[in-house]
Amino acid sequence: MAFLSLKNPEILLLNDGLELFYGADQEWYGKIWQRRAGCGPTVASMLAWYLSQTRGECRALSDKKAASKEGFIGMMDDMWKHVTPGYRGVNATAIFKRGLSEYAALRDVDVVFSELDIDFKPDNRPDGAALGNFMVEAMERDRPVAFLNLHNGEEVNLDRWHWVTLVSYDSQTGQAVMYDQGKESRIDLLLWLRTTRFGGGLLTADTQ
Repeated sequence: MAFLSLKNPEILLLNDGLELFYGADQEWYGKIWQRRAGCGPTVASMLAWYLSQTRGECRALSDKKAASKEGFIGMMDDMWKHVTPGYRGVNATAIFKRGLSEYAALRDVDVVFSELDIDFKPDNRPDGAALGNFMVEAMERDRPVAFLNLHNGEEVNLDRWHWVTLVSYDSQTGQAVMYDQGKESRIDLLLWLRTTRFGGGLLTADTQ
């Protein structure tokens, strides 16, 4: 089957009582620097929220109040304390992973990660098959993918130096559906892989 998706992507749909959002938006943060640099902790909150609602052992990562915009902002504020952007933001999967681990450990939840780093040198990058396998495994295991794009290359739907959440993947075309800034859109991951100048990475979190 070419098209694969999270089992329950609707869990990542948030609302404020009037409007429905496809995931959280870093613009919900209260401070200017947070709104400018907060994509990392925003996406980390998305992963933690999905785990809390789909894995019984992860319930302590959040609660049902986070399904509302107001509740999710509280979760984002907590996550900021651990996935904390520096002057270059959260510009590596290692920073993201360390912070989310700390957030989970404080709630007595052990998480493990799978990651695929994309080097800035094309010769050192995994090929399209490896990227596709990573995405297929993530969807089959019901894991949202945190995607770091440091340079969007020829993929016009991506912002540079930015984290987004991927919720589905088409293994024939390389197309993925992403939630970013409260909206849903599609990107071509294989095009990005071929044309990005600085690379980035993909990462999932789970309990096993």
